[in-house]
Amino acid sequence: MKEKFLKLLEDISPYKFRIIGFITGLIIAILLLTIGFFKTLLVVICITIGLVLGYFFDDKVDFGSVVDKILSRVKGDK
Repeated sequence: MKEKFLKLLEDISPYKFRIIGFITGLIIAILLLTIGFFKTLLVVICITIGLVLGYFFDDKVDFGSVVDKILSRVKGDK
């Protein structure tokens, strides 16, 4: 059974982002149909904020340097 699962994972590996996109789109469509646009938008915003914060904590990125980099691009400095 484990060999079959590993073979399946190997077979779908080139399509992983298509599968992730499909599942994400399906979930958003279901949310839109069940709870409405603005509540779905709030859920997507909260998930995005959570992903960004998780990224910073996982990779131990210095948040201040990222903000400085963004602000320098906004001002036009390189």
